[in-house]
Amino acid sequence: TSTKPNGYRTIDRIKKYAHIVDWFKERKSDREFTDEEKKIIYKQYLKIDVAGVPHTFAWGGLHGALLKYSGSGYYLHIDVSQYYPSLMVVLNYFSRAVTDEGKRRYDMMRRESIRLKAFPELKKKRNGYKLVNNKTYGGMKDKYNPLYDPLNANNICVTGQLALLLLIEMLEPHCQLIQSNTDGLIVKLHSLDDYELIDDICWEWEQLTGVSLAFDPIITRIYQKDVNNYLFVNEDGDIESKGAYVKSLSPLDYDLPIVNKALREYMVNGVLVATTINNCDELIDFQKIVKLSGKYDYVEHNNTKYTHKCYRVFASKSEHDGTIYKCKVGAEVIPHPWTGQTSNFPPTYTGGDKKDKFANTPERCFIENGNIKGSPVPHKLDRSWYVSLAEERLRQFGGN
Repeated sequence: TSTKPNGYRTIDRIKKYAHIVDWFKERKSDREFTDEEKKIIYKQYLKIDVAGVPHTFAWGGLHGALLKYSGSGYYLHIDVSQYYPSLMVVLNYFSRAVTDEGKRRYDMMRRESIRLKAFPELKKKRNGYKLVNNKTYGGMKDKYNPLYDPLNANNICVTGQLALLLLIEMLEPHCQLIQSNTDGLIVKLHSLDDYELIDDICWEWEQLTGVSLAFDPIITRIYQKDVNNYLFVNEDGDIESKGAYVKSLSPLDYDLPIVNKALREYMVNGVLVATTINNCDELIDFQKIVKLSGKYDYVEHNNTKYTHKCYRVFASKSEHDGTIYKCKVGAEVIPHPWTGQTSNFPPTYTGGDKKDKFANTPERCFIENGNIKGSPVPHKLDRSWYVSLAEERLRQFGGN
């Protein structure tokens, strides 16, 4: 637990979720844990519902989100400004190797980072300060770093989680929790009139903890698969997204781009995924990239063997096209039918190569590894496969 600058014990104010505080307290000891005990403790985590949202509390932070959620209205993204660096300063949870002068300079950089957040055009400059702030905390968990101090690193992490839990408890009667992460919350207002009330509660929490909160622009629409996969649209029309299914793709990760585009068009503009997919005539937008790993020796498709490492795969309507497999040369061991073991008796072999279907590829497909930039979609492309995949992914984000 932590002691605030004004002497009040912030975490002692947690009432409804005091059992979560107790979970951490049960793993506290007055003696030094052995390395083996630490390994066991650090693997432990607590899965529990908080404010109607499934959460995980662990030694690296807290995470929680409504699963398969979509909605519109007024949402606040409440972000803690430089959370861990601020706890280091406010609670003196620095590495004990840091001098008083080092602490002063660190606080100066933290304040400058917070100030620069108001100037998006100075993002690169701010990132330099953030890097120093965050690397200092990271060094406290690296036993090869002079800043190594796992005790205070844990103090920061656990205190940060529980202080955020207190904020959830304070806000819960007045809004709906949508998502929690290590340094912030997303809540839905019952109405825009509640904005001032939420702001007042957040101000009270700031006075209790000594750290600052910031509200990002109001979000008006949310699609959320889980805490690591979401798309938000704010009142200015700006989009924030995270996760492979909804991110903007670059030339280096241009995998199933038409499916990403279809999801984003639906979430942002309400365009049906089938409309986006059926209106696209760029073959490259339909590519699925598969790679042959070192665990396999060759690729088989339409009874032909290939040894290239990368392939562009496309769904096909043609009955002459089949599945693409990754294959390993050599016999496969068949486990004993009763014990499942291959030892203590002569193993049996299939005598053939092992074949596995590439994940997330269609049953019927064709390969095109040449230059397809600007190439139109051929008649045999099976657009329905992409529509089905996009609709399934949309359901995972709470869409219809």
